[in-house]
Amino acid sequence: MEILDVKKNAYVLLAAIFAIVLTACGTETDEEEKPQTGSSNAEFDALITAMEEETEGTATLLFENNESQSHEREGLSLTLDAYPLVELEDFYTNFSIPFGDQTDGGVILAQYTIKNDSDQDLHYMPTLNIDYVGATKHHNNYRDLIPLEEQLPTILAPDNEYLVEAEDKVTGYYAYPFGQDEPEEILAEGNVIVDTPAPTTEYNADEAPRYTDPDNVAIATIRFEIDNQSEEEIGLGDISSKLTVNDGSNIF
Repeated sequence: MEILDVKKNAYVLLAAIFAIVLTACGTETDEEEKPQTGSSNAEFDALITAMEEETEGTATLLFENNESQSHEREGLSLTLDAYPLVELEDFYTNFSIPFGDQTDGGVILAQYTIKNDSDQDLHYMPTLNIDYVGATKHHNNYRDLIPLEEQLPTILAPDNEYLVEAEDKVTGYYAYPFGQDEPEEILAEGNVIVDTPAPTTEYNADEAPRYTDPDNVAIATIRFEIDNQSEEEIGLGDISSKLTVNDGSNIF
């Protein structure tokens, strides 16, 4: 494990997660190498159970890492406390979209702790997306897999202005879904990275200058209608959209 600094963003390197797992899964193993039935962390066990119940799938713990790694940045420290990799099979089709439209896949459950080491309040938007060379998309938290109140994007959210008070800390979880075939792509590269944004001392400080001139502000309210023409329910948790204006010069 190591931590890399790249340009403005910091990247936490998760080395050889899938290499370890795929080696164990792709070959015959002895008794010590077989997937575990439970993690060494009772909180992870509870999340895995909740994920099974929510998706109606079968979860198997394949790999667990309890070696924490931290990155300090501008008065705030982000720690990846631990993470298991869980195989999730035969789950309900409503959850298939973030798994590449498959009903078998894998989930990384990551426990993060964010600590404000400074003497002033900080605001931290936890957009901790996973990426790797060859990926066709960033892997973000899938909010429908584990209880909302346990998720870091719920604990630090617009409602509380992403606030981490001075000398305080918060702990929460991310659930990263992967399709059944994606671990092979990651194995070829050997690493996955988590993009960690910087904290701010003022909520929306980066965007504030855009709204100082009341004559230069436009607000758009857009109504979407989704017509499900299939015979099954469709989960909407992963739906996103973008607005392109000024011939593509601005994208929101």
